Amino acid sequence: MWIWTFPDRRNKDRLVNLYLLTHGYERERLSEFEERYALVVRSSKGDERVYLDVATAADPNRLHGSTVEVPWQLGFDHSVPATFEGVDFYVPRPEVLLVLKAKAALDREHDAKRTFDPFFLQQKAWKDYYDLASILMACTVDVDFLESVVTEHRFETPFRRAMHQLARKRAVLERRGVRWSELRTKLGRVL
Repeated sequence: MWIWTFPDRRNKDRLVNLYLLTHGYERERLSEFEERYALVVRSSKGDERVYLDVATAADPNRLHGSTVEVPWQLGFDHSVPATFEGVDFYVPRPEVLLVLKAKAALDREHDAKRTFDPFFLQQKAWKDYYDLASILMACTVDVDFLESVVTEHRFETPFRRAMHQLARKRAVLERRGVRWSELRTKLGRVL
């Protein structure tokens, strides 16, 4: 899954609609106010749906079951230039990615406890924890900046909870080929 965040709804609608029309995605209406975009892909498991999550900086991003808000605007305010296959763009700093991924993992675990069939959400949470381990392995973490972000957004306790969960995910750590002690040292006093 990709998460695309746009500065405003006008840009989101213009670019996403063009992308969806040219890449075979279908819009699924979940309610009067909510929709998602899916691409049906044939795999060895049969037809699978790939979802494109799209948000604007103004969209709410509240931790499920909480009043804590992790604004999408963080991705715009704290981004760095990157290049992929000759294309220049901006990506959120690793510390912001850690916060957003930790929030996503906690949201999915929260939602999985409240659904009839939690398997899909549990798989998504597993992938979020795998992404957290990958970011920690691949990036240098500015502990001062990470601490300021989690403190400013009252995300200290949820972030620690997500990292504690990551420490307990043996399959994630083994698949990633890393020990928790290696990842923990990168987080310093934040934990």
